[in-house]
Amino acid sequence: MGQPFEIRVPDIGDFEEVEVVEILVARGDRVEFDDPIVTVESDKATMEIPSPAAGTVVDVRVAEGDRVSEGSVLLVLDADEQAVASPAETDAGDGVVEATEREGPEGREVGHEEALATPLPSPPPRNERPERPEHPERPRRELPPDAANPVPDRTDVPHASPLVRRYARELGVPIEETEGTGPKGRILVEDLKRHVRACFAQGRGQGPGNAAAMTGIPPVPFVDPSAFGPVHERALTRIQRVSGPALHRSWLNIPHVTQYDEADVTELERFRRDRKAAAADRGLRLSPLLFVMKAVVVALEAHPTLRSSLAPEGD
Repeated sequence: MGQPFEIRVPDIGDFEEVEVVEILVARGDRVEFDDPIVTVESDKATMEIPSPAAGTVVDVRVAEGDRVSEGSVLLVLDADEQAVASPAETDAGDGVVEATEREGPEGREVGHEEALATPLPSPPPRNERPERPEHPERPRRELPPDAANPVPDRTDVPHASPLVRRYARELGVPIEETEGTGPKGRILVEDLKRHVRACFAQGRGQGPGNAAAMTGIPPVPFVDPSAFGPVHERALTRIQRVSGPALHRSWLNIPHVTQYDEADVTELERFRRDRKAAAADRGLRLSPLLFVMKAVVVALEAHPTLRSSLAPEGD
C-alpha cells in the first residue's frame, strides 16, 4: 500500500465554479504521472486536469455536472512510494536541514542544536551531474470498458465546447439532438451546421412556427436598474400586457418593409375641410385617417394577394 494522496484542482487561472463535464477514471483504476483524470469546462475553454502522481484511484469525490474551484478535492489516490514530494521535502533539497531529531553518524539520536551544528555534505561540483537511474518502461495502462469506449455515454450533458454551445443557442438548435463527430463524440460547429441543413431538407425548417424555433434568440440578461439610482415600479396596463407579446412575435417572424412615396393631397384636404362642418353636425369627426382607410380598402379589393397569408404547411 502506498500513501493516500488527495488530488485537488490546480491553478486554472481566473476562474471559479467551473463545471466538471467528464470523469476519465474510476475507482480502482491505475493512473500514471500526468495522465488526465477529469475534464472541466469554463466560460472560455475546456481543459483536462492531469494527475500529479502515479498510483491507484481509491475514491472519486466529484461527479459530472459538479462545479469546482481551485483547491477542490477531485479524487483520492493511493500514490506509489516516492511518487509525491511534500513541500517540506522539496525545500529540503538545497542545503536546508529539517529542524527535528535525527540519527547521528553512530546511529544515535541527536538533538535540535547538535543537528544544526552538524556540517552538511558538500554538494557535487556544478560540472558533474549525479548519475540518475534509468526509469523503467512505463507499464501499459489497462482501461475499464467504460473508459475504453471512445464515445462515452453522455445522454444528460452534451459533449461540446462553450463556443459550440453558444452557437447552438444562437441557431436555436437543441444541442442534445445533434450528433457529434469530434474526438470522444464531441459536437463541433460543422455538426450544428449539418443538423440545420438536414432539418431544412426534411421540411422541418418551413412554416412560421418551425422557423421561429430554428432562429430562436437567447433572452437578454437582466440588469438591476437600482444599481444606477432610485427605481419606481409601475404595473403595465392591460393593453401593454396584451400587445407586447404580439408585437414581439410579429417583429421576429414577419419581414418588415417600409415604403416611402409622395402624394398630392391638396384636393383631398380641400374636400375634407368643406365637409368638416356637415360631419360635425352629425356628431362625427372627419379626420385624414378616414380617407387613408378608404384608400387601403380599395387597394386590397383590387390586389387580393396582399391580404393573403402562407399556410402552416408552407405549400
